[in-house]
Amino acid sequence: HVSRFDFAKCTTGKPIRFFAVINGGHTWPGVDRLPRDLAGPVNMDINLGREMWEFLKTQTLTEPLIP
Repeated sequence: HVSRFDFAKCTTGKPIRFFAVINGGHTWPGVDRLPRDLAGPVNMDINLGREMWEFLKTQTLTEPLIP
């Protein structure tokens, strides 16, 4: 299973979302394309790409990525 942790009051003032994948392999949750014997078990409880987008689309950049 997957546990999600949201932290709103970090020292930077920006929110953080952390996912803990229990008993997952070295894989991308929600995408079952790699051979399991190479990367381990795939967790299909969430789609990590979708979860990342749902979080990131609510954020704004306050400074340039490259100075």
